[in-house]
Amino acid sequence: MKFLLLFIIGIFFFLLDISVIPLFTINGSYTSLTSVYFFICCMNIEKYEIVYFSVVIGFLQDVFFINGFGVNIFLNIILGVLFYYVSIKYNKNKYFLSVLIVSIFCIFKSFITNIFLMIFLGVGISGLYMIYELIYIFVFSVFLYLFLGRIFKGRLFKKSLEF
Repeated sequence: MKFLLLFIIGIFFFLLDISVIPLFTINGSYTSLTSVYFFICCMNIEKYEIVYFSVVIGFLQDVFFINGFGVNIFLNIILGVLFYYVSIKYNKNKYFLSVLIVSIFCIFKSFITNIFLMIFLGVGISGLYMIYELIYIFVFSVFLYLFLGRIFKGRLFKKSLEF
């Protein structure tokens, strides 16, 4: 039941990513709500569930990443497990620190994906674009963290870290 709820919310954020979020760009950059959602969920689920969740969310992110199918799945598995351990070590019920860690991991994933695009597809991304994306990610993380905090405080997520 818990995984089904996470999957449905993930699809909702994926649909927002492909339909609404591109309308709100800052100098041509926008973030993936699905990535922010993924890292916030990695804080609140067991580490064995992260692998399954990484595959599902990575598949959703790879739907439009045709020339590099599987890259997001691979990055989500690696970064999701790493993020789980970092969040356990440094998340001491501090809201700002948790949002900052989510933002750093999201921009790191975006940076690695941009390196992949540059090496294999010849698409270059400027550093200024990454700075705008970091700001965008941080703002969305603040609001998404508050919204998802209510869900993770429910009966379904007893093991959850406290928000």
